[in-house]
Amino acid sequence: MKAPLLERLAARGLQPRKVSTGRGDRGEEYASPCPVCGGRDRFRIWPEQPGGPACAKAGVVGTWFCRQEQKGGDVLEYLLTVERLEWAEACKELGIERTTFVPGRLPAMPKAIRKASFQPKPSALPGDIWSARAGKFVADAHAALLRTPRALAYLAERGLPEAAVRRYRLGYLAGEQGRQGVFRARSAWGLQPKEGKDGKPRTSMFIPRGIIIPAYGPAGQDGAPLRIRIRRPDADVEQWGDKYMLVEGGCGRTTMLLGEAPRAVVVVEAELDTMLVHHAAGDLVGALAVLTNRGRPDATAHAALQSAASILVALDYDGPGADGWAWWRETYPQAKRWPVPAGKDPGDAFKQGEDLRAWILAGLPPVLAMEHAKARGAAQLSSVEQSSTSASALAPCATASAPIPTPAAAAASAPASSCGLQPDVLQEVLAFRSLWEGMPVKYVRFNSGGYEWQYPAPWGKRHMARLHELLRRFDATPALWDYFAEHPARIITPDNLLCRARRSNANNANRPHQNDAACC
Repeated sequence: MKAPLLERLAARGLQPRKVSTGRGDRGEEYASPCPVCGGRDRFRIWPEQPGGPACAKAGVVGTWFCRQEQKGGDVLEYLLTVERLEWAEACKELGIERTTFVPGRLPAMPKAIRKASFQPKPSALPGDIWSARAGKFVADAHAALLRTPRALAYLAERGLPEAAVRRYRLGYLAGEQGRQGVFRARSAWGLQPKEGKDGKPRTSMFIPRGIIIPAYGPAGQDGAPLRIRIRRPDADVEQWGDKYMLVEGGCGRTTMLLGEAPRAVVVVEAELDTMLVHHAAGDLVGALAVLTNRGRPDATAHAALQSAASILVALDYDGPGADGWAWWRETYPQAKRWPVPAGKDPGDAFKQGEDLRAWILAGLPPVLAMEHAKARGAAQLSSVEQSSTSASALAPCATASAPIPTPAAAAASAPASSCGLQPDVLQEVLAFRSLWEGMPVKYVRFNSGGYEWQYPAPWGKRHMARLHELLRRFDATPALWDYFAEHPARIITPDNLLCRARRSNANNANRPHQNDAACC
């Protein structure tokens, strides 16, 4: 009998824990985060319970159920639903003899048909008068925000410092004459009078005070805003209930997409969260705001999503956000649920001290994360090589003695770089340090031989995916094994990873290990 569920979950970086010895034919019960929608223990596994007819015939046991998504099944269903394997591939994986029909299972609609069924709804663009007025309104509000320290401080607390305020043209509107906003003539914005509740025409419109959030079209800030949304002060929200309000006349269906031709996209609800994600990791991903858990991309965003290699769906981590995830899963095969590690949205996570860039890196497919790590490593390599040419920037490296290479070997080898390392090895080390930075994780070598990775257990539980990515990278890179083995420090962290004097068995066998003195 084969019971592969626990092994397949472990391969995804999850560690199911036993919660019950079980009764009857169900056997032991395990709990873990759901590999699709997250959580802590919502995903339940019964590794010994018999599955459906196809699995029973092949001698494969194990069942599962996600309490959040209300989905479950046997191991075959797990491969189809969670790991997204095709029917033929899943059968081959489990050794199931393929048939045109398996009792107890109805054929599913092909993914391609579901994906093609979504067609973004067209949106009417604002008129010329509205666009001109909106451009001036945003410019004035932007200047006002830069003169309003309290509003700047509020945005900085959300992870949007002044540099981000300038980058995304955020603004601020104060009320006038004791009001919670301003009244402006509708005709000045190119809008017709509007009938009020009393049946009389209204020739003015109310614009509430708050943070001004402009959304632009494909032309970006070179064009006029297509929509203006306002985040009202908390006091006004408590009184009136509406946290966000639109300036009437704009294009309400426009979705804010930041980043050009992104290979990966993070989907969130609020525009301020979109700006936060893009400001923190715009070189890694694009960021898309859909405004609500039921929001849908417009035509421009839909095209970008279709061509993206990865979509991290980070809708608010609450009941409505989980409900909204189902549509993304069915529409974009490359999408995966990726809730923030703390709080319900990126703004909450930032306030609680989470590293949003590391969270995004942990969610990207290995090929994209590795491409970024190598690119960043190359940039750091260039910086180290440039600084090594200056005596005041970096003292000469003391390297262990090595045999003189033959002329052929010297010609084939790249020139040695800082710390006596070949450029390709130094690039691997720098890429690993880039991935490691910000983690409370230490590499500790024992005097008696051997080593272990040490980290706070609560942090490890909350950042399991990120930790496993680091350890997998180390295990898969022989150059790092050699580098760590020859490092002069007994305790290694990102701060002392780059060494000036590498440990030599011959020269340092009787010398106590040093932690920082020999490292840059």
